Amino acid sequence: SPIRRKLSISKRRRQREQEQLITQTTDTQTDEMKVWQDIVHEILDLITQEEFMKTLFEIDASAFFQIITIAFNNPSVTLVDTEGHGVEAFTEKGLVANGQEFEVDCIVFATGFEVGTDYSRRAGYSVTGIAGLTISDKWADGMATFHGLHTRSFPNAFFFGPQQSGFTATYTFALDENAMQTAYILGELKKRGATRVDASEKAEEAWITTIKRVARQTEEFQKSCTPGYYNNEGHVEFESQNTFYGGGPIEFFNLMKKWREAGDLKGLEIQ
Repeated sequence: SPIRRKLSISKRRRQREQEQLITQTTDTQTDEMKVWQDIVHEILDLITQEEFMKTLFEIDASAFFQIITIAFNNPSVTLVDTEGHGVEAFTEKGLVANGQEFEVDCIVFATGFEVGTDYSRRAGYSVTGIAGLTISDKWADGMATFHGLHTRSFPNAFFFGPQQSGFTATYTFALDENAMQTAYILGELKKRGATRVDASEKAEEAWITTIKRVARQTEEFQKSCTPGYYNNEGHVEFESQNTFYGGGPIEFFNLMKKWREAGDLKGLEIQ
């Protein structure tokens, strides 16, 4: 019918317009990125450690990095390349790198972080449970926890992190909630004269099932979200068991609050 024909033409037209807009936006972003890269490289030509800095900033030359590179040219700023060895020592006046002491008024620790890599690698050490398995072995085929905080056969070990737990953009928010949960559990152990806590096998399996179920709420969001750090630049490799609580952090924290209010430590084995 004429009406259906018009709707079909209108739909195809909107689709073409959307495709053109995406192409134009991508081209604009690419051109803008090239401009910023040229600016950064021009600034870096003034720096002694030229090749070091160019390699560092080749990854993402944005306005943010432009500000940083300008700061490096300030007479009061000293860029120290430790060639991967890091800081050797701290002194009363500052720190030591490459055998030289640098006097400073304030030290800001900005060590960066990793996501998605082996837990033992990120922690810098390996944890071994009562069954003789390391935490890496236990999680080799996927995360297995109760509330993201406990993992069976690792008694009295509390794991803080976003996996199978609540993920927040402000990470200290999640840490504070995890700390409250941990403090409550330790307080209950003290009241009951117990010294050991572990997740039950049944509770751990049930929580994994919950994580997989609610993870579907996150999967589509991650796939449709603007490409960036947290969704692997749009190439989502989704392992539902290894992700955070898909219902969102507030829902998860409320769930933990209700669990505490129940007062029965359901899912935990205490001795």
